[in-house]
Amino acid sequence: MNIKQLLLFLLSILITGLMSGCGTEPQEDLPTRSTKGLVGSSNYIIKNPETNFVTVAEANGITMNASTAGGIESIGGFAIEKNNARALGAPVDGLITTGELREAIKLIQSAGYTADVSTINEQVFSKYTNFTVGDYTITTTSAQSPVSLANQILNTLNTSAIILPNGPGSTSTSFRMFMTVTSFNNRYYYTVSISPSNSAIFEENFALMTALSSGTNYTGTNERLVSIENPFAGKAGTVNQADFLFVIDDSGSMGDKQDALSTAATDFEAALNLANMNFNLAIITTSDGADGTECNASCYDRSVLDVNAGIMTDINIFKAQIDTVGTIGSGLETGIYNAEQSLRKTANGDSSNGLLNSSTFNFPRAQTQLSIIILSDEVSQYPERSGGIAFNPSNNLFLRDGYLVNALVDIGLCGDKSVYQPGADTNGQYDKLAVATGGLVGNICNGGDTPNFSAIMQNIVFQAAGKYKLTKNFAKPNSITVTVNGLESRPSIKQGYMYIEGTNSIAFFGVLPLEGASVNVYFEYPKPINLFDND
Repeated sequence: MNIKQLLLFLLSILITGLMSGCGTEPQEDLPTRSTKGLVGSSNYIIKNPETNFVTVAEANGITMNASTAGGIESIGGFAIEKNNARALGAPVDGLITTGELREAIKLIQSAGYTADVSTINEQVFSKYTNFTVGDYTITTTSAQSPVSLANQILNTLNTSAIILPNGPGSTSTSFRMFMTVTSFNNRYYYTVSISPSNSAIFEENFALMTALSSGTNYTGTNERLVSIENPFAGKAGTVNQADFLFVIDDSGSMGDKQDALSTAATDFEAALNLANMNFNLAIITTSDGADGTECNASCYDRSVLDVNAGIMTDINIFKAQIDTVGTIGSGLETGIYNAEQSLRKTANGDSSNGLLNSSTFNFPRAQTQLSIIILSDEVSQYPERSGGIAFNPSNNLFLRDGYLVNALVDIGLCGDKSVYQPGADTNGQYDKLAVATGGLVGNICNGGDTPNFSAIMQNIVFQAAGKYKLTKNFAKPNSITVTVNGLESRPSIKQGYMYIEGTNSIAFFGVLPLEGASVNVYFEYPKPINLFDND
C-alpha cells in the first residue's frame, strides 16, 4: 500500500465512523483475527498461532508447519513467489497456472530426493484470482519429515538459501502434497502443503491442507480484508446428502480403468461414511450402442434401466454394476451428450424429461448436490450425436442446474500409454467442462500400469458435502472460524468442518450440527480500497 492509498484508506475509515448507522454491512476486523506476511507484491493469510500455526517470515516467502491431531509438525509447507530466473511453463488448455504447475512437478520429479511423484487430480479456479491446485502422491528415497521434504521442494523451485524450521515431526517415505500455482498482480506464486500419506494422519490433516493450499489466500496490496459472520440454523437430518452419476467409457481400451474404478469403490464408500453421506448412485456409459450397433433412444441406459440396478443406494450393487459395463461399446463416445440428455428436466425449462427424470426415476433428488464423474481415456465426440452442434463448456445444462462435473481423463500425463499422438487434445471437452463447473480433473493414468483412483474418489465425495453456503464470494480459507452452539469446530474430515471452495460452502464431518443448532461462520474476504465504500 503506498502513501496515497494509506491516506485514502484512513480517510474512508473516518467517514465510515461518522456515517455509522447508515448500514449494517460487515466491518473490517483484520487485526483481531488474521496475520499477514508479505510475499512479493501480495499477502498470504495465515491464522494466528493459537490455531496451531507457526508462521516464520523468510527472505521471500512464508513458511509454515502445523501441529494438528495428526501429530507434531505433521504438515510442512510454504508460500513463495516463483523464481523469475526460469521461464514459465507452457500453457495447458490456455492456462499458464496449470502449465507452470506441471513444469514445477517435473523439476521435483527429477530431483534426487524423490523416487516417484504421481498426479492424482488438478482443479482450476478463476473467480477471484487464477490458480491451479494439484494433488499428488510422493515417494521419497529416504525417510524424512514433511517439513524436511517441504524444505527440499522449496529450494528446488526457488533455488534460494531459505531454510524452513524443522522440528520433531514424524518421518515417512510416503506423502500427499497439495501444490498450487497462483497468478496474482502479474506475478506467480507457489503454495505447498505436505503430510505423511498414512491414512490416519492424512485424514486429520486433509481439511487443513486444503485451506492452506488455496490461491484465494493471496490478497493484493490495493485491497483490504473485510470480515463477516454468517449465522445458520442447523439443517434437518443427521447426515449429508449428495447424488453421484458415473459416466463410464465402455470402449475396448478401458478394461484396466474400469477394474481400478471397481477397486476404488471401497475407498469411495469409506469417504461416503466419513462424510455421513446419504447417497444415490447411477451409471450410464459413453457409448452410442453396444457392439457398435446403431444408436437408439436408450443406447446409453443399459445400467440405469437394468432391473437389478436403476438408482442405487447400495455400494455393493454399485460395484457389481461397474463390472457389468464391459468394453464392447462403440468407439464413438459421447459421454457429455449422454449425461446431458439423461438429466433433462421440464421443471428446469427443458422440452422433455431425460431417462433419469422419467416417471420411474427422480435424479438428482430435490435440494441435493449432484456430482458427475466422467471416466474416459478418449475425447468427447458430442457433435456426432447432437446433429453437428458443438458443445459449449461455458453455457450448458450442467452449469444451469449447478452440477459439479469431475473428469477422470487423459490429461497428457499418460506417456506411451496415451491413445493420442503427442500434442493432441488429449482430454477434449471433458476437462473444460469440469473446470467450468468447479469440479476436479483427474489423471486416468495415476498409478501407471495399475491405475489407482482411490484418492480422487475420496476427493469427489468431500467436494459434494457442502451444506452451508456462504453469502460472500472469495472467502479466505485460512481466515475461517466455525462455531456450533458457541463451541469452535476445527478443520477436519473426521470430526469437524471443511471449506469447499468449488461450491463456496461449509461441510461438516463426523457428528453433524443438530437441526436448529446455532452455526456461525466467520470469514474474511477482499475489498478494493475505496474512499466511498462504507464497509
